[in-house]
Amino acid sequence: MRRRRGAVPRHESSRLELAKVTRSEMGGYKCTANNGVPPSVTRTIFLHVHFSPSVRASLQMIGAPVGGRVTLECLVEASPKPLNFWLLGNGESHLFRFRPKFILNKRGEEPRRTFRAENPHSWVGMA
Repeated sequence: MRRRRGAVPRHESSRLELAKVTRSEMGGYKCTANNGVPPSVTRTIFLHVHFSPSVRASLQMIGAPVGGRVTLECLVEASPKPLNFWLLGNGESHLFRFRPKFILNKRGEEPRRTFRAENPHSWVGMA
């Protein structure tokens, strides 16, 4: 079983029902069978929780001199892994990169970008 507040909870049944699971319950759960005759047998079952993407900027504001180099980065959490891409700032839906990191290094590049992450459950964007 997973640890909660330092203790390993026990559930003495052949079934464990988890209602309204959240991503904090994601992980390995151990099932042990012991009838007093050695050896006891343990198996691990992994719970994967699918959840919509969440995005936050690694830095809220960033600056660079004209002609300088700057890295824009978004921190993404989602399950299953999302498709990550950057859009042009003029509203056109051009796929730019498949990574949460984008590097501007050419003079005169369009400075405004929008980041979007999506998986089968939802999508989220950040300007």
